[in-house]
Amino acid sequence: MNKNIGHFQAFDKDFFTKHQAKLLWLLNAPVSKHWFRYVLRIKGHDLRASVKITVIAPNSFSYGDRHFNEGGVWFTERTTDFRVHPKYGKRLYYAFRPVWWVAHFWDWVLADRFLPRLSFGLLTLTAYPAAGANSPVDGEVSRSAGAFNETFSTIRAGAGDSADATSTTMEAGRLDSSGTTNQYTRLFRGIALFDTSAITAFGVISGVVLSLYGTTKVNNLGSPALHIAGSTPASNSTLANADYGQVQRTSFGSVSYASFSAAGYNDITLNASGISNISKTGISKFSTQLDWDINNSFTGAWAGGVASILRCSTADASGTSQDPKLVVTYASPSGAFFTFL
Repeated sequence: MNKNIGHFQAFDKDFFTKHQAKLLWLLNAPVSKHWFRYVLRIKGHDLRASVKITVIAPNSFSYGDRHFNEGGVWFTERTTDFRVHPKYGKRLYYAFRPVWWVAHFWDWVLADRFLPRLSFGLLTLTAYPAAGANSPVDGEVSRSAGAFNETFSTIRAGAGDSADATSTTMEAGRLDSSGTTNQYTRLFRGIALFDTSAITAFGVISGVVLSLYGTTKVNNLGSPALHIAGSTPASNSTLANADYGQVQRTSFGSVSYASFSAAGYNDITLNASGISNISKTGISKFSTQLDWDINNSFTGAWAGGVASILRCSTADASGTSQDPKLVVTYASPSGAFFTFL
């Protein structure tokens, strides 16, 4: 599969089928055909401008239809030019990306608020975890219940022995030291899941922001950043001790200790890897980790019996004003680009 396919999923077979008549008009009308064939990179050596295109698909175009009757049955004979990748779907995406941004700005500023009938269908989804042990869950997992006295690499790679999906706060990242030089007693990670199925398989995502409402910050071992990464908990509705080991190590974005607010939202814009982690048809799963944890390297200043902590509210806090929040900006294929033609 082409690694860029996620950027133009809306321009797949279903899109071409739905908008076939409009696309063919643009490809064959006397004035527009020269411009639109250039946009799709259907050049003169591929097909003369005077030849009518009768079918367009993500990876092919057809022409030269000839209808004939044989034995009382009508047949259509045509010539089709195939490509090994969805060339024409890609060209639509890249050629009209600036239009997408202009249309999105129009929707965001005016249409979706005051003139919904004039909206291009470029949408924003805001999702939260569910309160309690329910799907989509959030909370903390840790190696902390035992009397540990371990090196950093050992406590990081060890088995989890505690999980909490019902408290109003979670240790998004925490490391506690023991009384033995360069050893530790507790390490925490956060997990947050979001239902993003409303995007649907054909939505085209342009941006994602994950926001965590900070409540506490402590830096007695140093001042670590907080990172967002993926997670794969065994259940969407509760957390188990073993989920401590079900966090991924590719950073989707981070907030520095200095910038981390302990009394407000911390907005983290996700990178391309984070956008790819969004499930368009189900639950999107994330973890929070100190940068020491995600990078497997303690770079703080060790001291005995102290901790560095970044704590956040969970969905169990009253209302949604402090819940973990995921905002996804995307285009709906039913509304974007060609619906105005």
